[in-house]
Amino acid sequence: MGGLATMRSSPHLSGGQSVDLQAKFPDLEELVHVFVPDLDVHGFALDAQWDPVTASVRVVADDVAWEAIQLDQMSAGLKTRPKHLLFDVEASQTADTVSAKVSGKMAASTLAFSQTTMEASNLPFAWLESFIDPETAELQGRLDAELSLTGTPSLPRLQGIGKVRGLEVKVGSLGTSFGGSGDVLVEPDGFTMNNWLVHDQEGETFRVYGALIHEQFQDWNMDLNCLESQNALHLMDLPYHPEAMVYGSLFGTGSFGVSFWDNHVEIDGEATVLGGTDLRLPLYQGATSSWEDVVHFTKSFEEAPLNVTADASSLRMAVNLNIDVDREAQVTLVLDDINDANMVGQMEGHLDFYMDNEERMDLKGALTIVEGRYDFALGQFLRKRFEAQPGGRLEWDGDVYEGTMNVDAVHQTRANISPLIGTSGGGQQFEAIDVVLHLSGPMLAPNIAFDLRAPEASPLNQEALSSALINESDVTSQAIALLSLQEFIPSQVNGLQLGAEGIQENSINLIASQVSGWLSRVNDDVEVGISYDALGETSDASDIISRQDALQ
Repeated sequence: MGGLATMRSSPHLSGGQSVDLQAKFPDLEELVHVFVPDLDVHGFALDAQWDPVTASVRVVADDVAWEAIQLDQMSAGLKTRPKHLLFDVEASQTADTVSAKVSGKMAASTLAFSQTTMEASNLPFAWLESFIDPETAELQGRLDAELSLTGTPSLPRLQGIGKVRGLEVKVGSLGTSFGGSGDVLVEPDGFTMNNWLVHDQEGETFRVYGALIHEQFQDWNMDLNCLESQNALHLMDLPYHPEAMVYGSLFGTGSFGVSFWDNHVEIDGEATVLGGTDLRLPLYQGATSSWEDVVHFTKSFEEAPLNVTADASSLRMAVNLNIDVDREAQVTLVLDDINDANMVGQMEGHLDFYMDNEERMDLKGALTIVEGRYDFALGQFLRKRFEAQPGGRLEWDGDVYEGTMNVDAVHQTRANISPLIGTSGGGQQFEAIDVVLHLSGPMLAPNIAFDLRAPEASPLNQEALSSALINESDVTSQAIALLSLQEFIPSQVNGLQLGAEGIQENSINLIASQVSGWLSRVNDDVEVGISYDALGETSDASDIISRQDALQ
């Protein structure tokens, strides 16, 4: 901590001595860290004079850094007079032309401020990252301010105006960013932003009004209102994460309000989800993220009272949204993340959504399918795409994981119907076949049933198919055979009996277990989905039976 100090003393006209002290220390880092571990100062100078009537002192620090704040130089001065004190504090950063200055007077007896001003130019919002986790929000932009200061150090009163320029807020929990500029009216009890024009990352704009109210810089309360935009806003753009509650892109419009009081944050809004949206909602058990993983502060702005538990001082958040879903919006319900079985499509309807960071999440309302698909998966071997039929409904009445569905979906294929109905000449008869999947009941484990239709077949063949498919067990067996082997199973050798027990139990899991066990016994020489000549001209009944035996 080497340095140099000099002191001179001389007689004063009023009697006594006049003292002049100057000191310079090029490196005080180790000493400063003893008292303020996070503060870096790489140069320090002191210039002081005092006599029996007055005193003055000025300190200058070079290369000052605290958290994200970086300054080339900071200085502070104080002069005493018989009835008042004169003071000033200045800070600057040359590279970004940042400057700040406070100067004024204080009454010696009461320490009341008078003729005190505060000026700031080009202050970067990035300095706030010391208090806000960058995963929650990253701030860019500049602040200019001209303020007057009255009151006392213990009860200060600020008044004036601040100008926010080029503010950009990247919201990590949404994956999007918003920006804007405007004036902030500073009054003794708070800060007001009036009629700000804010834009999303696509340049679409909306108006924002808000106020941040306090009582002597304690007991902070905030109200922020975002008015409806004319065009769709890019509200969210999140990549897939295995524990995410929601991901994908969200475009919409609406009005929102954000309130903060007593360490509570509440978001209320009316929203319309519009075209361009590709929203993915994991509805399987396991998407367990909470708001504590989404938004939090790295430092508390107010220490909790000694008689209050730590839990009472933690941030509490609640979101309450009324959502209209436009038919142009695409929504994906991730029902089975292991097998990637989803329901995807354009849907319309209304949802009421509530979520807080006490692990409560409610969803009420219904979506009606306009068009879409259902990815049908039985285990890891069998996957087919079904086209969801318009009019199907998805409904929730509270628990987001206990939604219900009533959906019909169709898989179209083409198959030889001869193994099922028989032919007099032993030839093949190919028909267009619709495999109709009926899904009902619990969304995460729906009841399933099948229908088989041949919409283009002759009345005679349609009647023959109806006669061959006597009961639900027969329909399910043949539907699974069509989906897996793309063929009907000859009725006289239908020993597979796929899915009969599953339909009786109304459980997709039991069918999946049966089919997976069946497919696991497939001969190494046979590929799933292979089309073989069950009743070709070169086949006879023994060939058919032997081929079916190879699959059991």
